[in-house]
Amino acid sequence: MNIVTSVLLLYGSEEEAFWLLVALCERMLPDYYNTRVVGAFWLLVALCERMLPDYYNTRVVGALVDQGIFEELTRDILPRLSEKMQELGVISSISLSWFLTLFLSVMPFESAVVIVDCFFYEGIKVILQVALAVLDANMDQLLDCSDEGEAMTVLGRYLDNVVNRQSISPPIPHLHALLTSGDDPPVEVDIFDLLKVSYEKFSSLRADDIEQMRFKQRLKVIQSLEDTAKRSVVRAIPGDIGFSIEELEDLYMVFKVTANHKGG
Repeated sequence: MNIVTSVLLLYGSEEEAFWLLVALCERMLPDYYNTRVVGAFWLLVALCERMLPDYYNTRVVGALVDQGIFEELTRDILPRLSEKMQELGVISSISLSWFLTLFLSVMPFESAVVIVDCFFYEGIKVILQVALAVLDANMDQLLDCSDEGEAMTVLGRYLDNVVNRQSISPPIPHLHALLTSGDDPPVEVDIFDLLKVSYEKFSSLRADDIEQMRFKQRLKVIQSLEDTAKRSVVRAIPGDIGFSIEELEDLYMVFKVTANHKGG
C-alpha cells in the first residue's frame, strides 16, 4: 500500500491521494489489503485529520503549533528550566522530533509504542505530559549544561534508556545510545513509571484548554511563516530597483491580497 500511496502523491495533492486511496481500498480493490493494513490506514486517517491536524504537510504547521504550546507550558510549569532551555536554544530542536514521531524516533520502540497507545486514547495531552516529565526528570543536569549539544546529549541518553520491562521482545537500542554510551551507563527508566509520573505531575492539562491554546498558537505560527516568506521574497529582489525595503514589503502584501482575491 505504501508504494501505491507514494505514486498517488506524486501526481495529486494530499487530499486527492487520500480519496483515491479510499476508493482503491473500498471499491476498486476490495479485500486486496488485509484487515490489519486497512485498520492501520484508518488509524492514519484519524491521526492526520483529527489528532494531529496539519502535522504532515510541507510547513508542518500543526507540529509548530504544538511546539509553541509546549514552550508556553514549560514557561508556566518549569520557569527556571524554560529560561535555561531558551538560552541554549534546545526546546525547538527537541520538541519538533518528539511531536512529529510521537517519541518513536527518540525512544526504544517497545517503550515508544506504549506512549502511542496512550496517545490514541487521550490525544496530544499525553505527548505534552510526557515531554514535560522528561524535562522535569533531567532538570538538574540540564541547568548545568553549557551549550545545546550537551543538553541534547543529556536528553538523548535519558530517552535511549527508557525501557519496557513488560515487553517480551529484546530491546533495540538507538544508534544514539551506541554512540554516547560512555563508561557509566545511565540508570534505566521504566516507561510505565515515566507515564505514571507524567500523570501525577502534569495531569491538570485539559483537552479543551489545549484546543484553545492551539487556536491562539496557530495564528502566531501562520503569521510567523508569512513574515518569513515575505522577508525571503524581499531579500531576493536586487537592491538597485529604486524601492526601499518598506515599499517592497508593501508591494508584496498588495500582490498577495490580489492573488488571494482572484483565487477566491
